[in-house]
Amino acid sequence: MTKAVELQTRLVADDPTSPRLRDYLATSYGAMGENLTLLGRYDEATASIERGIQIREKLIQESPAVLEHVVNLAGLFGSMGALKFEQHQPETAIQWFDKAIDTLSAILATEPRLALARRYAALDYPNRATALSELGRHAEALKDIDQALTFDELENRVGIRLQRAMTNAQLHKHDDAVAEAEAVVALPELSAQQLQDAADVYAICAANLPHDPPLSERYAARAVALLGKAFEKDYRGLADGVGKDKNLDILRTRDDYQKLWQVWAGKPK
Repeated sequence: MTKAVELQTRLVADDPTSPRLRDYLATSYGAMGENLTLLGRYDEATASIERGIQIREKLIQESPAVLEHVVNLAGLFGSMGALKFEQHQPETAIQWFDKAIDTLSAILATEPRLALARRYAALDYPNRATALSELGRHAEALKDIDQALTFDELENRVGIRLQRAMTNAQLHKHDDAVAEAEAVVALPELSAQQLQDAADVYAICAANLPHDPPLSERYAARAVALLGKAFEKDYRGLADGVGKDKNLDILRTRDDYQKLWQVWAGKPK
């Protein structure tokens, strides 16, 4: 990706007035920033995305009627939000997601079927919901999740439905949470991670029902059963994450949970 940026930078230097070449360069800066984020090179990622934003803002100043520039700028806002969340800065992440969603909402108000704008919005709403939930702002997160699910372009619909179930569980809307989780669990070919997420829903509900021991017990037992199904799919991939998952803490003293670990602990990860 660095080579692509270097090449396109030279091309722009040769023809600095070309909107097309500058647009390509901004795209490369954004992609490089996302790759650097995955590598944990956060300062470099920030600088790369910022450079892409600067180029796109200049393009918009020159040609404000070109919606593609505005949509792609919103995409970079979303990338910066994802970077800041990765840096454990949910408040800052939300500010960037706000900018992305506000920009996209203004476009979709007049061009509701614009595909790229819808695709970015379908990413930014659940990402902002995740950041809001990190801050305990579950009611706001639920609104974003519901909005995300209105987009046909949503790539991880099952995962977002489980996110909605977990958010409802955090809001003590246990009936809604469990109904959503069970509807998802009934779907074919769930991944191990999705089964663990469903277990999380039940564990959260169990933890929130100390006043109803029988129901709490039922939910906790269901959580353990779902973890067993998840382990059958991919124990190796899940073991470390399950051990660190705070949502599952209520299960750790249970006999069925401990037996589950005993069964799998001797197997290679």
